[in-house]
Amino acid sequence: MHKFLAPFLLLAIAPVQAVADSGAVCVQNSSDTAWTFVAHADGGMRRVETLAPGGLLCSAGQAMGTVAVFESKEDLEGCSLRVSPGSTARLFAFPGVDLCRWESS
Repeated sequence: MHKFLAPFLLLAIAPVQAVADSGAVCVQNSSDTAWTFVAHADGGMRRVETLAPGGLLCSAGQAMGTVAVFESKEDLEGCSLRVSPGSTARLFAFPGVDLCRWESS
């Protein structure tokens, strides 16, 4: 039974990786706390999700974009970063508004 399901599990994972590789704007929570993240490729869909540590959020597109982090979905102020298509910004620390520590690759 497990041998039968393995190919289907790989197909379920593949589209997420394909989006990330095709020029998407992505953000990853590399901190040890869950935060609310936004990924928005210019001209693409704005995605908002609370990510646990290690979580990844992408917005498909082939243009520059913006990623952001907020303490909660109700907050209006947080930290944001402009990113190139096909890159993933990693948040390592969010000690307060506009004080984030990012790494982009």
